[in-house]
Amino acid sequence: MMLLLGLCSWRSRRRELLRVWASIGEMVERRIVRASADLKSRL
Repeated sequence: MMLLLGLCSWRSRRRELLRVWASIGEMVERRIVRASADLKSRL
């Protein structure tokens, strides 16, 4: 849903979408780093 809405209003909300994607990427990276750290500590 979010992707479709974003594509429909891509031109008008390009900067907003970029900000959202950047924040999502940061969250995913942090989660991956934490998960890998937990796995390493368990091993």
